[in-house]
Amino acid sequence: MKISWKNLNNLFMWIALLSMAVLPALQSQAANGWRVYIGGYNSDESFGINYGTYDTHTGALELNGLAVATDNPSYLALHPKGGFIYCVNETASFEGNGTVSAFSIDSKTGRLQEISKLSTQGTYPCHLALDHKGRRLAVANYGSGSLTIFPINKRSGELSSATAFFPYSGSSLNKARQEGPHAHQAAFDPKSRYLYCCDLGTDRIAIYKYNNTGIPATASSTPFVEVEPGSGPRHMAFHPKKPFCYVLSELSSAVTLYEVSYDSFLWKNIKKNNYHADGKLEEIDSWSLLPPEFEGSSIAAAIRIHPNGKFLYASNRGHDSIAIFSINQQSGKLNPMGHILTGGKNPRDFAIHPDGETLLVAHQDSNNLVSFLLNPRTGELTRSAQEPVKVSKPTCILFVPVKK
Repeated sequence: MKISWKNLNNLFMWIALLSMAVLPALQSQAANGWRVYIGGYNSDESFGINYGTYDTHTGALELNGLAVATDNPSYLALHPKGGFIYCVNETASFEGNGTVSAFSIDSKTGRLQEISKLSTQGTYPCHLALDHKGRRLAVANYGSGSLTIFPINKRSGELSSATAFFPYSGSSLNKARQEGPHAHQAAFDPKSRYLYCCDLGTDRIAIYKYNNTGIPATASSTPFVEVEPGSGPRHMAFHPKKPFCYVLSELSSAVTLYEVSYDSFLWKNIKKNNYHADGKLEEIDSWSLLPPEFEGSSIAAAIRIHPNGKFLYASNRGHDSIAIFSINQQSGKLNPMGHILTGGKNPRDFAIHPDGETLLVAHQDSNNLVSFLLNPRTGELTRSAQEPVKVSKPTCILFVPVKK
């Protein structure tokens, strides 16, 4: 039987529409509730990762206590297939280095069991990221200014010895914060074609062509991009569908839009031997994260893009707020929508729930978590009825589904 291109296109369209309708339902059925894991710094009250149960409709959080004892778990990441959580231990106490730890999740209780712990080959690691298949883990060492990559056992979730190590050098304008390199984030693009590292100390973003089947990651044709001197690039976030990347600069309290060069599969095959992926970033525009009338001291912290790709959020420490922007889906440019006070001191991190309807903020200095309801259509935030939940020195929030 001969099928016309028109009918074939119609078939593809109906399959796509059916997938959009069915997949969210299947995903919601697969999750039998949600847990929240909270990383932070050690104190008299806390020495590890805390956890609790989370109501996705109301934003209500009930803490269960300590999930596992571990040293300064300042940033957490979930394996894309679930079952394992990873954290950086932000210290320099392990033979002069920091460590990265892997944990298995007890599906019934939610508690964590350490399965491996390795040196990061650098001091005070502050961030980590996994590729989208969970094969490799990248760690940013803030203190020594370096990037380290570890393989992950696909069955056990354990980490193996590092297979790549990239030390950085240099400095920039702010002598108090930029006297040397300070790697602050490791980030993969949504399809793990490239690996990036924000270096707050040198005002550079390192770029690597990522090899997810071999060892190690290799330098791209564009080894790095330089940002505004003295701005201090801290974190970056990728649009889920468009070739847009947004870089949050801590010291200048600004967010900068970059267009990312992604060569298509077709173009890769046309060029064949001449093909050279680069993942380079081309700067488009920049916006302040603070209100124009603000005159105090403030630095930026976390940046997140709504799952629907229509809104961007970033937190300010000092102004103690979240700046809200809408995203132009054609140009990637931002439209400022205002700010909302977070209800605590030093909003170090916040997380948007995967369903896009709630947001949870971690306040490092007021030792609490505050939840908000989020309107996915308008991007607006409103404080939930949940009272602030006390947690000692929280610095990272991670939502984890509870499977049936």
